[in-house]
Amino acid sequence: MRTSLHLLGALGLAAFALGAVAADPAEARRKPRPVAVKTAQAFKAADANADRQLDLPEWTAAGRPEAAFAKVDRNANGTVGFQESLLATLAMLKARGPR
Repeated sequence: MRTSLHLLGALGLAAFALGAVAADPAEARRKPRPVAVKTAQAFKAADANADRQLDLPEWTAAGRPEAAFAKVDRNANGTVGFQESLLATLAMLKARGPR
C-alpha cells in the first residue's frame, strides 16, 4: 500500500511538473503521463533484485553511465529510488526544452 502511494505521488508530481494536470483530478489519475509510465517501466526492468532501488551495478547494467549515478542519487545513500529517477528524467526533459 505504501509503495502504491509513493508511485501515485510520483506520477502526480510528473504530471504537475509537465503541466499536464487535467481539470478533472480523476482524469489525471486514470491517464498518467507517458514519461512517468516509461520511467517506471525502465526502472522496474533495471531493478534486477526487485528491491525497488537501483544500486551502481544495476544502474550500469541497464546501460546508464556510471558518472551520472552520483548526480541522480540526490540523497547520496548509494542507491537510486524511483522518485530520484523520475526527477532526473523530468530535469533532463526540461533542460532539453520543447520539441
